[in-house]
Amino acid sequence: PLRSELESFIARHSLVNRIVLTGELPPKEIAVWMAAADLFCLPSHSEGCPNVLIEAMSCGCPAVASNVGGIPELLMPDNGILVPVKNPRSLAEGLQIGLSRTWDRAAISRLRARTWDHVARETHAICEEVIQRAQPEVRRTAARRMRITVVTPYFPTSARSYGGRSAYETLRLLKRWANIQVVCPLTLYPNIKWLTPKNYDPPDLTYEPRELKTTYFQYPAIPV
Repeated sequence: PLRSELESFIARHSLVNRIVLTGELPPKEIAVWMAAADLFCLPSHSEGCPNVLIEAMSCGCPAVASNVGGIPELLMPDNGILVPVKNPRSLAEGLQIGLSRTWDRAAISRLRARTWDHVARETHAICEEVIQRAQPEVRRTAARRMRITVVTPYFPTSARSYGGRSAYETLRLLKRWANIQVVCPLTLYPNIKWLTPKNYDPPDLTYEPRELKTTYFQYPAIPV
């Protein structure tokens, strides 16, 4: 959305030869850029557990990122630098320190050498732990195949072509050990059939992701 403003800024400050706006790239090309970069910067104002930071570290790229959400759980002194949120001066200092340090990129990559199989196994182990802590009558059912209901955002129709989002991939693999029932809530705003990023297809309520039994339901919401 800010591309034209960024291009104007770059031209105004004679930075054409120093800044490249690549636009959206496929995953394999992103990995090439991550591996080539000296430093990855994620100055978010809010985050959950950002996949993009995990991807950077998997490529051995150290990071400078805001101290928000789940970022502190991922970023340690040996793989990056945490900076206060909404603090440009601290961000600039963090970038300068990060660029002046010598990083062990192979060690950074090993820290995040995980696959979706690992994620699925860990998720399954957590579910087993919950069962073991439950009441005795529930504990007796632990030997049987677990049934898990998961509430997750809508899987876009583009999941057909590239395997879906991370949640889809985790659930698909988790299905090896448990019966998965997926529930996808769809928010309907007044007078607007569907709000979604321009690059995504509108929801196809007849679409069911491969290998997953999915139930969609719609509920109204008021835009803020």
